[in-house]
Amino acid sequence: FRYYGEFLDPELSNISIFSLFAIHKPTLEKSYILALHDYQQNALTYPVYTTSFILPLNGKKKHIGSEIDFIYHYLLSLRYNYSVVISYFQGLGAFEDIASKRNGFYAKFNFTYYW
Repeated sequence: FRYYGEFLDPELSNISIFSLFAIHKPTLEKSYILALHDYQQNALTYPVYTTSFILPLNGKKKHIGSEIDFIYHYLLSLRYNYSVVISYFQGLGAFEDIASKRNGFYAKFNFTYYW
């Protein structure tokens, strides 16, 4: 999974990220991960580049937003591997006057078969 957020997935040149992770691994095959991220710009004059959420920032406020990710990963006999990812992003001050809808939802299912 992306360590700095599944939804925003930012480039790290002008950003500070506070992250908190909780991981539960009940068996060798299963993993549950809950990740919380809070994003802030370091300098207002430089843009923040993201791959999933591409909106310009207003250049007035540093607080970009917060994200919560839930990841379920299952590995079966080293041949089958799948994961489910659900993310929610809440855009904050850096998107004011730019977008009226600044929140986003992201869901992904990955399946891998090794032969």
